[in-house]
Amino acid sequence: MKYATKIIISLSLIIVFLIACFSVIFLGMTGLFLHTYNVFTFSEPVAKITISEQKRDEKGEYADVKLTLIEKQMSALTYIFAPNDLTADSGKTFEYKLYGDTIYVGGPIIKFKNELILLNFQTIYKLGKIYARYDIDNEIEMNRTPDIASTHDLNGGYADWRSVHDNFTSQNLFGDILRIFIDSMQISAAGQFVSNRETSYTLYITNNGFLWRLNE
Repeated sequence: MKYATKIIISLSLIIVFLIACFSVIFLGMTGLFLHTYNVFTFSEPVAKITISEQKRDEKGEYADVKLTLIEKQMSALTYIFAPNDLTADSGKTFEYKLYGDTIYVGGPIIKFKNELILLNFQTIYKLGKIYARYDIDNEIEMNRTPDIASTHDLNGGYADWRSVHDNFTSQNLFGDILRIFIDSMQISAAGQFVSNRETSYTLYITNNGFLWRLNE
């Protein structure tokens, strides 16, 4: 009887131990999955944008656009790779009259390797331009004259980022080191059609670039 009791107790302890091990593994895998999901679906608001209904004057179709850049504190890592005017217009509100049927906001982004994204190395960005195009009728866009150009710089435009890109693509030791950590360096521009009513959006930065979301 005592022997049987010892066996039962031993088996019970083994079962409890196995359950504890599987619970720890399950929790660990769940935590890893959630972390991976969160870092690869990362998005952060960078601007609030209001686009008026489509209007027209003697120069063509246009929209009144109000853009407010969301003020944020940049990390030290951002300043290593980015120029000092990265957030020169941070927190400011701008109003534009943009000729076109599609409004674009964009700028350069630096995306890190997936291994670094897992370690929370988020994509570095700079909002550099807001502009409009006639995407529905390309012939109008092709015949656009200088007096109806609709492009405006934000945070100093793209100029300073060209030197960052040159360093990334250079065939020297510095360029080789950058390419160990950086997956891509490119211009990301997200567009939104002008509708027949005033519409409000939030512009987000994700690990793959800029993304518009409609404000409900």
